[in-house]
Amino acid sequence: MNELLLYIVATINEFTTIVIILTSYLLILITILRMHSAEGRRKAFSTCASHLTAILVFHGTILFIYCRPSFGNSMDTDKVATVFYTVVIPMLNPLIYSLRNKDVKEAVRKMRDRGHDAASKPCNYTSMTLIPKPNKDNTQRKTQT
Repeated sequence: MNELLLYIVATINEFTTIVIILTSYLLILITILRMHSAEGRRKAFSTCASHLTAILVFHGTILFIYCRPSFGNSMDTDKVATVFYTVVIPMLNPLIYSLRNKDVKEAVRKMRDRGHDAASKPCNYTSMTLIPKPNKDNTQRKTQT
């Protein structure tokens, strides 16, 4: 009885969440299609695609774990699903969202075009530095107050 109640509550909760998310994405899609700018539509679709990918991976795993009866399931399957849910998804999110960045897209494109040679060549980090470069006399710029 407890297992049946858990199954019903988890399924209702998950499907309600998915319906709300898909409804909001439908409204976003309608708004995007009304945009006049092709560049704006492309950027909006790019953002929505990365969000939707992360949501589908997350909720797909939840559905797999919680919305299935427990009889006939092996412990190995549960372990794999749990590792996927707790380790793989958090590792995928930065990758999914970083693919929206032009620099990352260009780096992936270059690596794909070069093939296996890209892994053996050193990476040039000069354009990606987070530390400001000093000026010619090695002193930091003074801000005017």
